Amino acid sequence: MQPEVSIIVLNWNNWKDTIECLESLYRISYTNYNIILVDNGSDDDSVEKIGKYVQGELETGSDFFEFNQDNKPLDYLELEKDNYAGLGLEEPWGRKLFIIKNDKNYGFAEGNNVGIEFALKYLKPDYIEILNNDIVVEEKYLDEMVRVIDADQGIGVVGPKIYFYDYQGRQDVQTALGGYINWWIYPGYNYMMDKIETEEPIELDWVTGASLLMRADLKDPYLGKDFFFGAEDIDLCLRVKEEGYKIYLAPASEIWHKISLSRYKKFDNYFKRFKNTVRSHFTLVRKHKKMYPLYYILYSVEMVFIYAKKVLTER
Repeated sequence: MQPEVSIIVLNWNNWKDTIECLESLYRISYTNYNIILVDNGSDDDSVEKIGKYVQGELETGSDFFEFNQDNKPLDYLELEKDNYAGLGLEEPWGRKLFIIKNDKNYGFAEGNNVGIEFALKYLKPDYIEILNNDIVVEEKYLDEMVRVIDADQGIGVVGPKIYFYDYQGRQDVQTALGGYINWWIYPGYNYMMDKIETEEPIELDWVTGASLLMRADLKDPYLGKDFFFGAEDIDLCLRVKEEGYKIYLAPASEIWHKISLSRYKKFDNYFKRFKNTVRSHFTLVRKHKKMYPLYYILYSVEMVFIYAKKVLTER
């Protein structure tokens, strides 16, 4: 029997990318999974559009696959946040789609936590995956991640190899996959961006929250509430390591990412993005009881001037 996986997909005013993501998920070879789609208080009729897609009334285009009408309508259940009583959720559901509607935008961390809590309470999977909605997955991506984490009880989190969505067919172009911790340089961690030649698992300190598969029985599988958008994935991995688990990259698992679309919508100018990024980085350092080297402050001052120059140039 395949271990059961609950896949959390968070949507916020981005239904077009979300239905492309869903369509790619319904094409994967792994069979024992369910999808929990959390809408984070969208005001662009996302839930209605996604509902039409689920019913087979709205097609999605993609350079990676053709729309499959044969598996529509999809079996799904629409729920209001925290209003799950009397819906028979204690029964086994198997492969289904759950749409949870949040009453507002809770941010990336808390928005995903709604889905994680639902999965743990009602679905009780073996593993939980956090997956960005601006991603298209390869057919065997989940098989490969589950294969790695299931083979070693000492592994707590696994991430896939990530390619830029716009560079389909160019396997030499990769995005940030995760990386290593170094508290003595800002922001305390670095990214592994090198081309990966091997398909053997690689141990890291953290993997990106764009796609992150974790054990459901972790002591604290939730994203940190003190993060709104940024560094919450690193914080989670560090807490998992503190439990004694290892973090691994599964290079044989492949996905394509459109990169930070929600971040750019939420923080629509350089200053807002900079402010959020620095706040997230410093929260990460404080939370894990590390010292603030002087050049953290110097770096922040430097970045203020850089971003201010860009803002003035754009005007």
